[in-house]
Amino acid sequence: MNLSRNKYRELAEKNNALSIFAQPWWLDAVCGTDNWDAFADENKFVFAYHQKNKFFQTALIPSVLTPFQAVAKYDAALIHQLKQFDFVELFWKEIDITVQNELLKNNFQVEFKHTRELDVSDTEIVFKNFKPSLQRQIRKAEKNLTIKSNTDLETFYNVSSQTFLQQKKTIPYSFEQLKKIDAACKKNNAGTFLIAYNTAQEPCGAIYLVYDKTCCYYLVGGIATQQKNSGAMCLLIWEAIQFAATVSKRFDFYGSTIPSIDQFFSTFGAAKKEIAVINRFKNPLQKWLINKIKK
Repeated sequence: MNLSRNKYRELAEKNNALSIFAQPWWLDAVCGTDNWDAFADENKFVFAYHQKNKFFQTALIPSVLTPFQAVAKYDAALIHQLKQFDFVELFWKEIDITVQNELLKNNFQVEFKHTRELDVSDTEIVFKNFKPSLQRQIRKAEKNLTIKSNTDLETFYNVSSQTFLQQKKTIPYSFEQLKKIDAACKKNNAGTFLIAYNTAQEPCGAIYLVYDKTCCYYLVGGIATQQKNSGAMCLLIWEAIQFAATVSKRFDFYGSTIPSIDQFFSTFGAAKKEIAVINRFKNPLQKWLINKIKK
């Protein structure tokens, strides 16, 4: 095993504030035990990453169902390490302007997308800040739907996959990958999934949550094709927010770039949080290659 990965595991055990997406067990589940590595110094971990080699190229790219890579420490050495890769795609939450400028100086491209977050310390206040139309939808859905947790992962996958199929998009994760993530989360008390059922016991919607001490994340979810008007997602997210308040401090919607979905999330009163999308490649051919490598 790589020495820096060993060191990273040691350091991670001592860090109580470590993001779930930087936990060695998470990286093992989403990348495979031999497909991730880390930059680490003598005193604390710096950065863990997913590495993939293909077409004689070495890429640092996001791993499946991982909204951002947690960077615990920034210094010039980190940029030097990143420049050793043939190309890089990195999602960095709450990036410092100094770091951003330093990346730009070193020929990295920096763009931004956003997620939305809620402080869940007082769920009564959270609900009061929902748009009135959303409140009504939730109350109506509560009369017609039942939420069950951790019932059947295959049902969850089938329901959540329907949203991607409706959008004519490739499902970005397989059932086998989801099973690995679910098993790792259950083992580490860091994940759960919810499914909404109607009175006929038909699954209407589903949502998977992962969490650490700081934040609970809406990792993935979806609505059954024939249940778009059931109010299932409104109720599921409200249930997710209430659950988040029992395990963490914030709820992150793991933002979508689809305007209609972002508009829906905004009705929950969640504030925007920027995520930097950092790329570095030498020419257009490499940009094409990185898209091939990610598949």
